[in-house]
Amino acid sequence: MKIQSPICDTPQNLKAAVTCTAARLSWKGNKQQTYIVQATTTDGADNIIAEIKNAKYSCNNNGSCTATIAVNEGEKLNWNVQAVCNIKHVTIYSPVVEGREVIIPSCKLIAADNDEIKETNTAGLKVYPNPTTGYLTVEYNGSFAGDAHLAIYDLEGKQIFSTSSIAIKGKNLYGLNLVNISQGTYYLELNNAYEHKRIKFVIQR
Repeated sequence: MKIQSPICDTPQNLKAAVTCTAARLSWKGNKQQTYIVQATTTDGADNIIAEIKNAKYSCNNNGSCTATIAVNEGEKLNWNVQAVCNIKHVTIYSPVVEGREVIIPSCKLIAADNDEIKETNTAGLKVYPNPTTGYLTVEYNGSFAGDAHLAIYDLEGKQIFSTSSIAIKGKNLYGLNLVNISQGTYYLELNNAYEHKRIKFVIQR
């Protein structure tokens, strides 16, 4: 039987930033505590449920904790976090805190013809200057507030850059330093829990 007590700090501010292949789970915690991170993914087509019973995680000195798990496009992700404390040789648990359910966005194939990229749902997403010499501004007009995950892929679909930030409802501006990335054509994907957008850009020097 698990003993629950407020002595063991309850995880706060649970968030999930997703791409079509990975989910970055985050919460506000305490580095002195340990955590049980569990998740289930449900295949939208076959209703096959997969369980992750104790995902690996890390916490920094400020108590910002993250865990990254592999997912597949179209799946439904449910997850939760529970803190575990050891006080005077007694194991105490916090309440289990549920994260918001997330639908994993679809991965769109890159068109092979003429090295063109199929852009999807670019409404509300701009990048400039385009072409860029390496410093790129991303303008995102969000319909929802929350985490924003930005990733850059080459024409073969390999992720070469990623970063996470916060999005507000309305206009958001993100500055990306891409000076160490080679010249060429790339695409940028922006994901939050509710929107998935992609746009093409060129690095040219």
